Amino acid sequence: MTAASEELVRMVASDPKYGYNVPPENVIGVTMLLKNETDGELTTARKQIEDDEYDEQANLDLVMTPYLWTPLTWFSGKQAAIFEYIDQWKMPVLVGGDTPTSDGYMLFHGVDTSKGGIHLWINRRESYLEQIQDMIAENVEGQMAAGLEVTADKNWVIVTPAEILGS
Repeated sequence: MTAASEELVRMVASDPKYGYNVPPENVIGVTMLLKNETDGELTTARKQIEDDEYDEQANLDLVMTPYLWTPLTWFSGKQAAIFEYIDQWKMPVLVGGDTPTSDGYMLFHGVDTSKGGIHLWINRRESYLEQIQDMIAENVEGQMAAGLEVTADKNWVIVTPAEILGS
């Protein structure tokens, strides 16, 4: 899940020469309408995937338009994309992020802590860590006030990019 262009991320994440080996249909990001310049037909990779008609090679001839397709994968739209493209009932057991405002909704509403789910925080900026810690406290208060099970402060793993890269 990314707030970047789905097509651009797919170009790298799914190309074997880069070694990430992410199946094209598993890349979820900001989707733009794709236009066939020959016949004017519009589509999106997400629609093609849903219709089981995704053809990476044929899509190379399509042009990305400036028109966006929903859900938009930033802020609460990341959680909406999980519901729309992954599963609306099964919660993920791993949700990671590095930007409090863009990833916060997904981090606090998308992790199945009852099954050991992990909130993974990539700490690339100290001010962001402070912000996410404040958000944890606020969400705990909100869950308590609503009479909900408190999960906002459970199962957090905090790592730096250097730790992930082993440097």
